[in-house]
Amino acid sequence: MTRCLPTASTSPRQTLRPRSKDRLLDSRVVGVKCIVAFLSLLSVSTLSAMSMSVSQQSRSNADGLGPFQSDRSSTKYAIMGGTGMQGGAAIDYLLSTGVIPSNIRTLTRSAKAPAAKRLAERGVIVLEGKQDIAGDFRNQRAVEDVKSSFERLFEGVDCIFAITFTQYDSSVKELRLGELLFEVIAASPAVKQVVFSGGERTGIHLLDAKADIEKTGRRILQNTGIRCEFLHTSFFMENVLIKGQHKRFTKLQDGKYELSLPLPYDRKIAMISARDIGACAGRILVKRPFLDASPAVNIIGDLVSPHIFLDVMREVLPEYDFTYRQTKFEELTTVMGEDQANLVNQMYEVYYKQNSDEARTRKQIEATRQIHPKIRDIKAWIETYAKGYIGAVTQY
Repeated sequence: MTRCLPTASTSPRQTLRPRSKDRLLDSRVVGVKCIVAFLSLLSVSTLSAMSMSVSQQSRSNADGLGPFQSDRSSTKYAIMGGTGMQGGAAIDYLLSTGVIPSNIRTLTRSAKAPAAKRLAERGVIVLEGKQDIAGDFRNQRAVEDVKSSFERLFEGVDCIFAITFTQYDSSVKELRLGELLFEVIAASPAVKQVVFSGGERTGIHLLDAKADIEKTGRRILQNTGIRCEFLHTSFFMENVLIKGQHKRFTKLQDGKYELSLPLPYDRKIAMISARDIGACAGRILVKRPFLDASPAVNIIGDLVSPHIFLDVMREVLPEYDFTYRQTKFEELTTVMGEDQANLVNQMYEVYYKQNSDEARTRKQIEATRQIHPKIRDIKAWIETYAKGYIGAVTQY
């Protein structure tokens, strides 16, 4: 073994110590240079993508099927329209599956309203607030009021059933509301999944707000990791009997009940109960039957003409005598003005054309039942609800 001997001017300790320091410093310098070189290769967009990926992973579920934690008891839900038919049915479904009532919250104009009180008595959290822009949608104060209500409703929740209320006087106003809705959802860090009650594009501008909201919502939620199902709903069965304050049935002097719609007697249109829309939404949030990213689904309960509707009414309610008369355009004009009358006629024409391919519509009905097997056809709906509606008609 060869030994390196020190020179006469240095000792072994003095010779070795400086060399050890040099090697340590050299290795540190090289390490720092490598780190600097690596970081210089990362662009701002790359770092942003890494951050987004982390955000998306925080919203996803390890099993790849949906956004939920394995512990379903901790999942929190926000249901819009909880005192109405759609939202109320969504809450009913969630509670029927064992969701803890205090894990469900909804928004209402007045917590003192009877429907709101009933929800609170069941343990649901009822928040007072605004979910519709009052007056001019350009009024910033009104917009901020709604935004604040949405922020409180969505704070800390995992899943949302979202609804916007149709504004027949202003599709722009409803679109602004929908845009605000999805902006707040995107900014709510806990949210993982949304089901939105929307509709197919019709080509009628006053009816296409929900299709426009869907387009806007997809854009806003893109790359957020939030999953959204868009439900394209059909004509409400409830609206065959009563639409707002407008009654469809009239009790005639001879005791018969006359149904009047701007629809030929044998023309079929797709229908669904508003309650079943909410039940579908609830089932999607809990059972997550979809595996793809952002589906849009037509949900239909039955294909019904006035003829079919009245035949079932006669079968289920034989104590009543029913007849039909197609509403004339002049009658609509007298009741609601020419512009609204034209809108109604166009609406029924679109409903018919969308489902003129009966075989295709029947497949959509079956697909709807795969989402929720208990969706009602027209007979099941009439058996459940129609007598109460007929009773309401006699009170007009």
